[in-house]
Amino acid sequence: MVLNAKQSEFIHMLMYETPGGLRFTQDSPILPSVWMAFAEAPHSQQELILTMRHNQGSSKAAAVLRNMLTHLRKQMRTADEQRGFQRENARVSYIPGQIAVRLHFDEMMRVVLPLTPWWHDTYDALRKLEREFGPEISAHWLPFPQPHNPLDQKSEFAWKYKRSDDLAEAMMLMRHKTSYEQQEELKKNQKAGAVEQLRQNYLNAIPSDLAWMARVGGIMADAFFNPDYQGFLTDENSLSANMAKEFANRELSAIESFDKKTARQKSRVEQLAPGELRGKIAEAFVSLYKDWAPAEKFPGQRMIWQITKNRPVFLAVENSSKTVKADAAAQVFDISCKNITWAVLDSGIDRNHRAFKLTTQEHETNVRRKHGKDGKPCAELSVDKLDSRIVKTLDFTRLRELLDFGIEINVRSRKLSQHRDDIVSRIAKNIADREGIPKRTAKTKAKNLIINLRQRIHDGQQIDWQDLEPAIVIEKPDPPTNDHGTHVAGILAADWIEDIETETIRKLPLHDRVRRMRGICPDINLIDVRVFREDGLTDEFELLAAIQYLRWMNMRAGTMQVHGANLSLSLIHEVRRFACGQTPVCKECDEASAHGMVMVAAAGNHGYQMDSAGGISADDQYRTVSITDPGNAQKVITVGATHRKRPHEYGVSYFSSRGPTGDGRMKPDLVAPGEKISGPVLNGRAGFKDGTSMAAPHVSGVAAMLMARYSELIAKPDQIKDILCDTATDLGRERYFQGHGLVDALRAMQSI
Repeated sequence: MVLNAKQSEFIHMLMYETPGGLRFTQDSPILPSVWMAFAEAPHSQQELILTMRHNQGSSKAAAVLRNMLTHLRKQMRTADEQRGFQRENARVSYIPGQIAVRLHFDEMMRVVLPLTPWWHDTYDALRKLEREFGPEISAHWLPFPQPHNPLDQKSEFAWKYKRSDDLAEAMMLMRHKTSYEQQEELKKNQKAGAVEQLRQNYLNAIPSDLAWMARVGGIMADAFFNPDYQGFLTDENSLSANMAKEFANRELSAIESFDKKTARQKSRVEQLAPGELRGKIAEAFVSLYKDWAPAEKFPGQRMIWQITKNRPVFLAVENSSKTVKADAAAQVFDISCKNITWAVLDSGIDRNHRAFKLTTQEHETNVRRKHGKDGKPCAELSVDKLDSRIVKTLDFTRLRELLDFGIEINVRSRKLSQHRDDIVSRIAKNIADREGIPKRTAKTKAKNLIINLRQRIHDGQQIDWQDLEPAIVIEKPDPPTNDHGTHVAGILAADWIEDIETETIRKLPLHDRVRRMRGICPDINLIDVRVFREDGLTDEFELLAAIQYLRWMNMRAGTMQVHGANLSLSLIHEVRRFACGQTPVCKECDEASAHGMVMVAAAGNHGYQMDSAGGISADDQYRTVSITDPGNAQKVITVGATHRKRPHEYGVSYFSSRGPTGDGRMKPDLVAPGEKISGPVLNGRAGFKDGTSMAAPHVSGVAAMLMARYSELIAKPDQIKDILCDTATDLGRERYFQGHGLVDALRAMQSI
C-alpha cells in the first residue's frame, strides 16, 4: 500500500504534532522512516538495520535477538494461526557495528526496542516514581514493560488505576501542554482534594516521551493486530480515523461557529471523545507487552542505539578526460598509476572487455612477478587470455544469505536444505578455481566452512572477514548482467587498444598509445566490488559490508591495499527524517576516509523533478537540497555533473543534485563531465551514458593521479580533497550547483 497525501500528512502529524513532538521523534531510537514503512504496510515485514551502541558487539546482540525472536514466535503461534497470520524468516545477519534483520511490527516493539538505551532510561524514570510517590501508586509499572497489577495493598490507589489508564492520561496532558485548557485544569486541581492533587503530580512525572511512544505505537499496534485493516484513515481503523479528525478539528479557527465544526466532524466513523480515544490507544500499546518475555528470562541490555530502514540503493546513472585536463596532466608530469588500486562499488565490471586488458608485455611482467624469472609466458597470446587490470572481484550480493544460517524460524527444512546446497556449490566452485583442487575436495571444504560459520553465528561470536573470504572473493567471476559498473570503471581506467600486439612491439609511452578509448588512469588497478544484484538494486547493509571489507583489507595488510573507492550510487536522503550525514552509510564512508581511503560519491540525479514518462508538465521544477547518500557524508568527495565538452557554456547538468545538505553544509564539492559520456559496456562494445555516476569516476581518477605522482599524499584523503577543491575551475555558477567548480587535474598537479 502506498499512502496518499492525506494519509502521509496524518502520519506526519501523529509523529510531530503537539509541543515537543519533534523532540520526541528525534530522541526515539526508531527513526521516522521505520514508522512510515509500517504505516504503509502494517502486516508486512520491514528490512531494518540495527546500529550497535558504542563498544557493543553485533554478534552478541544478534544472538540475543535470535533467542528472543524464537521465544516470541513460539509464544505467538496460536494467536497467529487464529487470525491467519504467517510470519516470514527474520534473516538476522550481522557485520561489525550493524545488524540487518527483517521484522514484523510487534517483533520490533517487543524484541528490539527493549535492547535500546531509550528503553532503560524510561525504566529508570519510572523507578523514580516509586521512590517519589510510593509503591502503592506506581507499583503497576514494575516490572516494565510487562503489564503487572500491584500487590493487594490497602490504598485507594491499589486497584483503581492500571498502566493503560496512566498512559492515556499522560497522553492527554501531552495533548494540552502549554495550552489554555491545561492551565484551566491546573486551576481546578488546586481546588481538588489531596488524593487528586497527588495523582495529578504523579501523572505529570510520567516521561512525556513514553506517552508519545504509546500514542504512535498504540495506533500502529491496533493496525497490526487487526486482520481486516486496509489502511490509515479508513472506516476499518477507528483509532487513526478519530485521531486524524481530532487533529483537523484543532486546526479550525477559534472564531468558527459550532455549527461549522459539527458539519466538519460528520463522518461514517463515530467520533470518540479525546480521553476515550487515548484510552483505547493506550490499551493497544500495553497489549503489545502482555504476558511477554519476563525480565528474568531476557535481562535488558543497552545494545542497540538506533533502528533505521535498510534503504534500497540505486545506480546514479567526447573524450571527457580532456575537459578535466587529465590527458595534459599525464603528459606534463608523466604519471603512471600502476601502483594505485581503486575499488569500484557497483554492478560489476566485465573483466574480459578489451578496455581492461594488459598488453602482452605487461602480461609477461605479471607472469614473471608471480612465477619468478623462470616464468615463460607464451609468446603469442589471444586477447581473451591476457591478464586484466581488475586484480580482485568481491561479491556482496548474496552476503545476507551467507550470514542467515543462524536463524531457521518458520523455514521449511527442504527449502533451507536447497538454500544451503546452492551456497555450498557456489563456494565450492570458487575454492576449486582458486586452489586448483578437485570439485569433490572443494565441496568438502565449502561444507566445513559453512558448518564452522554457522556454529560461530549460533555461539554469538564475531564474524571475521577472513572467515567469509572464500565466499566473497570470486576467482573466476561471471560477466555482470548490468553494464553500469563496466561503464563507470571504463571512465576511470579504460585503456582500449585495438591492436595490442603492435602497441607492445612499439613500446610507446603510456600517454602516446593509439587507443579507441582512454580513461583518466589507463594503467590503474581495479577492484570489482559487486553490490548490485541483477535487478540493479541493493540494500544499505550490503553496501556497509563492502566498505567495511575494503577497510579491513588495508588494516590486515598494514598498508594501503585500496587507495580509494568510487561510489556511483544513490540512497535517497529523507531530510525530515534523518540527521543529514549521520546515516549508517555516511558514517561508514567517513570512517573509511578516517582510515586513509579516498571516498568519491555521485551527488545524485535528483536536481530536476519531471513527469516519470518524460513529458513536459507545469509541475516540473528544479530541486535544491537534493544531494543523496553517501554524498551527504562530510569527508566524502561529492561530485555533480556538467557538460562533457562545454562546461563553461552549459554549466551544471539539469539532473545533477544540488545542495545544500539537509543540515546546511556546502555540497556538492566538485563537478565533472556527466553528459553523454562514452565508456565500455557489455559484449565488448562502447556506449554513452548520462548521470552523476559518470562524473564521479573522473574525480576518482584525478585523486589517483595525485597519489601516483606524490606518494606522500597516500592515506591523506582530507588533504587530497582540499587540493582538488582549491584548484577547481570556477564555472561562474551558484556554489550549491557547481561546488568549488570543475575538477582540474593539471592545476591540481601544479599546485604542489
